[in-house]
Amino acid sequence: MKDKFVFVIMPFSSVFDDIYGLGIKAACNELGVYCERVDEQIFSESILDRIYNQLSKADIIIADMTGRSPNVFYETGFAHALRKKVILLTQDADDIPFDLKHYSHIVYGGKIIKLKEELVKRIDWYIKNPSEQELPNASNLEYYFRGKKLENNCTIHIPKDHPYLISQKKSNSTGIINFQLDIYNPNNRLLTAEQQITMTAPSIFFENNNPDVKVIRLPDGRYMHIHEDRIFELYPQMWDFISFEFMGAWEMQSISEPFVLKIHNTIDIHEIVVNIELSN
Repeated sequence: MKDKFVFVIMPFSSVFDDIYGLGIKAACNELGVYCERVDEQIFSESILDRIYNQLSKADIIIADMTGRSPNVFYETGFAHALRKKVILLTQDADDIPFDLKHYSHIVYGGKIIKLKEELVKRIDWYIKNPSEQELPNASNLEYYFRGKKLENNCTIHIPKDHPYLISQKKSNSTGIINFQLDIYNPNNRLLTAEQQITMTAPSIFFENNNPDVKVIRLPDGRYMHIHEDRIFELYPQMWDFISFEFMGAWEMQSISEPFVLKIHNTIDIHEIVVNIELSN
């Protein structure tokens, strides 16, 4: 696989040397692909011309956005304009500019082992899917409940007396929450996402009325509700939905534990913690 060339753009600073050598280059070596930064090369033209040359020739480009380097941002934009396969990474999610948030990022937090593991998955995916231009991204769609966008550690309120959202079987004290997860494509292009959506619920919710959902008991006593639908094809600004009907012996009591929404694909997991509060 040495005919594959990976070109790396990152800030010129010694603090990135181990990240490059032990993380990025080590991942490429494990997969047998050739990897270089411009400062490892010998050339006669200007450094900018050399970077343009290497961006044009590279099969895959890895760009570290850490620190919001203007040079890295500019070179990443140039790579995207060339329709190159780009793997974005950063130590801090706050360094991801707005225009790039819909792309998959490795947020490695300075952990080189994590960076290497995630890079191996992404480079390998590109090698095995040569016709694909972009990596699968579990966070490029938006998720809503009754008009409220679900973001990590958000809280949604469900009225106890709402006849559709919540109900109770008096005969066996079983309560049901009807949870419709609305899915929105905010991007200006068709998205076809192959992904598994799960919601991990508190231990009181041990069944699901939706036949498209299977339930697995986890070692910690909670239950993972796994939706069987896996492929979503959404046109720009279009919606879809899936439904969960959480059922358990909870007798309209307060829900002290959060639900955890996870979107899984072949290389990525996007997690959203959702707190549900019952209101009168």
